[in-house]
Amino acid sequence: MRTRLAWLPLLLALPLMGADPKWIRVPSPGFEIYSSANEGDTRRVLRYFELASDFFAKATGAVPAKTEPVRVIVFGSKKEYLPYRPNEFAVAFYQGGAARDYIVLGGTTDDVFPIAVHEYAHLIGQNSGTRLPPWLNEGLAELYSTIRPLGDQVVVGSLIPGRMQALRREKWTPLSVILAADRNSPYYNEKNKAGSLYNEGWALTHMLALTTEYAANFTKLVAAIGSERPSQQALEEAYGKPLAQIERDLQGYINGGSFQGAVI
Repeated sequence: MRTRLAWLPLLLALPLMGADPKWIRVPSPGFEIYSSANEGDTRRVLRYFELASDFFAKATGAVPAKTEPVRVIVFGSKKEYLPYRPNEFAVAFYQGGAARDYIVLGGTTDDVFPIAVHEYAHLIGQNSGTRLPPWLNEGLAELYSTIRPLGDQVVVGSLIPGRMQALRREKWTPLSVILAADRNSPYYNEKNKAGSLYNEGWALTHMLALTTEYAANFTKLVAAIGSERPSQQALEEAYGKPLAQIERDLQGYINGGSFQGAVI
């Protein structure tokens, strides 16, 4: 989610004002955290972002392109965060600047982290210069939002219960419509339609990236779409199947209970 930079000078001055609540600064090579949460929670946030950064670097080779570390603003409570949120639903968001990128977290509870990684995925994607259609851009961000540590490895692709419930409960939007939606489409901008793009985009990306049948050609597909090949054409060429067959495979994937994460 993107918002304007107008509020940043005030927000970034808070750590220097000695105001209540007390702000702390926790730096690292890739991130600079200003936080009004306690030090333990703040360092947990830092570890989570470092996990995400390591994952993207190893899995995709992607790293932030700005010379300055990503600046992360962490509020210790929802009350502190309320004046700065871009809308009533956002519990985290990011904004790109000329010299550095910013991510703002409205708390340190576990439910914030998937959204934070979703935004970090957009940050990485934007810095790569590759423009992806909404279904794949959001699908990848949702897929990566599920990363969690497992020893010295990472699990990605765990089930997102709310999205799965919506897919099984709500009316199916033809995949051709989802694939054709651009950033001006109602399926990207209108609340009563955007859910279909996010839900189906996540499920399709999950199937293409993680299943045995589709994963081998996923990188080829993303490259084709990144070079502005229409999504439907790129899908059919990459997998040698008509869209109707891919759509049937996807619906079977959703209803078959076979969603599983991958260990990387």
